[in-house]
Amino acid sequence: MAIVGALALTGCSAGAGGDEETLTVLAAASLTETFTELAEEFEAEHPGVRVRLAFDSSATLAQQALEGAPADVLATADARTMELASDAVSGDPRTFASNSLVLVAPADGRAGVDGFDDVASGRAAYVACVETAPCGALWSALAEEQQVEAEPVSLEVDVKAVLARV
Repeated sequence: MAIVGALALTGCSAGAGGDEETLTVLAAASLTETFTELAEEFEAEHPGVRVRLAFDSSATLAQQALEGAPADVLATADARTMELASDAVSGDPRTFASNSLVLVAPADGRAGVDGFDDVASGRAAYVACVETAPCGALWSALAEEQQVEAEPVSLEVDVKAVLARV
């Protein structure tokens, strides 16, 4: 799964006092920790610039961009959702990172999950992302390819919600 970013229509805006600029970034929930750290580094290296971050599901962010949400950068978790927002962004989207679908289980082992076969066979209950989310589209394709018949006990909006549920 690729992480895709593009510059949105608006530029950096001046703050209330006019001295500070604000860079507004809409980013996929899966980027929360990384982008928070990058924002802190960017602000330290660029006095007078404040980075304002907003995290949500890629589909929600794409819709917000289309509805005119003010942003300087849009970073979605895949090319499909960036394509949805293509009318709201200027420039060409660029892939700047990638990630992969992983199976997670509680660290204490109480779920009894040793691997993918436990989920595929229905021996273990699982949670997945909704199909409109990049993680859900990947899961849906994998489940179809591997002929997984067991249904998830819950469908969540993004990877953060899945992790919270687990």
